[in-house]
Amino acid sequence: MQFVDLPVSFFDPAFNLNPDHYLASLFADDNIVGFRSEGMRFLFRFEHCREVIFNRSCQRATGDPQELAEREAIYAERYPVRAAYFAASYNQGEPDLKFKAAVGRFVADVTDEATFDGTDGVFEKLSGGGRLENYVEEVSLLPMGVFFDACRLTYDREQILALHESGCAFLKSLDNFRNEQLIAACEAGLSHILAYVDEQLPHLPTDSPLLALVDAGYACGMNRDQIIANIGGTFLTAISNTVGMSSAFILRSLLRERGALNFLKAHPDSTSHESVICELLRRDNHVKALSRQFTVATQIGEMGFDAGEVIHLFFPGVNLDPARWPEPTRLNFERDFSGVNNVIFGGSVFTCIGRKLTMSFLDKMVAGFLRQLPERAYIDDEEIKMDGDWTAERIITHMPIHLS
Repeated sequence: MQFVDLPVSFFDPAFNLNPDHYLASLFADDNIVGFRSEGMRFLFRFEHCREVIFNRSCQRATGDPQELAEREAIYAERYPVRAAYFAASYNQGEPDLKFKAAVGRFVADVTDEATFDGTDGVFEKLSGGGRLENYVEEVSLLPMGVFFDACRLTYDREQILALHESGCAFLKSLDNFRNEQLIAACEAGLSHILAYVDEQLPHLPTDSPLLALVDAGYACGMNRDQIIANIGGTFLTAISNTVGMSSAFILRSLLRERGALNFLKAHPDSTSHESVICELLRRDNHVKALSRQFTVATQIGEMGFDAGEVIHLFFPGVNLDPARWPEPTRLNFERDFSGVNNVIFGGSVFTCIGRKLTMSFLDKMVAGFLRQLPERAYIDDEEIKMDGDWTAERIITHMPIHLS
């Protein structure tokens, strides 16, 4: 079992846009389990990655514990808001199970309350003919708007844009720990997000789903700072980029595989089935790689890892592994996504808490694509622009759509 050098940089936009082009030859050799790039090792075999995800001794981390501790001590002095956030956030420790259950109920309530009215404007533009210059710009603020409306939070476009940018700055800093410029941007972004939550909490209307989550936090013994950190960090940062970006990859997949698009148009009710959305997310989505560190010596398949070693799980590879997914680049809506036979939304303690809201939003988006996309709409990959600097996420910054 071996890792081989990737012929391009992991951060190269061409690789980020179409990793399957580079991985096909690597998958053909059963002895290759991953690749090396930019001083990191990336595991892309489905079974090995699933073992890591479900192994409790593999924690999310970015490197040598002593180096991290030293650097964090420096950052704590320079960026006190960031340090206070991590100290208050349950994401950095073992969450209280009662509060975790309350978060699950909250996400379900938000999903039930969500109207998704803001999506209508995007669909109107998709049906308008001509050329939509940048789909990403049209959709980037929608998920946060859906969340805010369901929670009865007040905002205007300027506020939601600033919060979206703040959330992106936070996410980008997580897996680029050694880039202090990004840490500084994270500090500013967190300051903005936490101030917004602090301002909104006293004015929540009685029908806001957030009230139940706030009450649950106090019942679990959390203080106000912890509640603000968990609402701001868990939801505003996470929702700032995730769902809208995944919809861009889904749209690109549908427009480059007409057979799948025509099948869904002929069977529009099928989009309400989770397997359809899971298959679209499997084929291509925004999640790129997450780091895991072994806290004890661990055997994964035939490979041994020492305590302290770091590995990165490369999800575009995991989701295209032909040993798990026959004809992996083809959209096949009859695949089985039940149980633990997929890692679309993570697994074990790393399962995505926003799964239900994400599925509901993407279901609305796909249904709108089927209704509104003109017959000859297409996307030219040559016109797509990527921000490949993110370790954890694949970010499309510019995606025109030809609608005539």
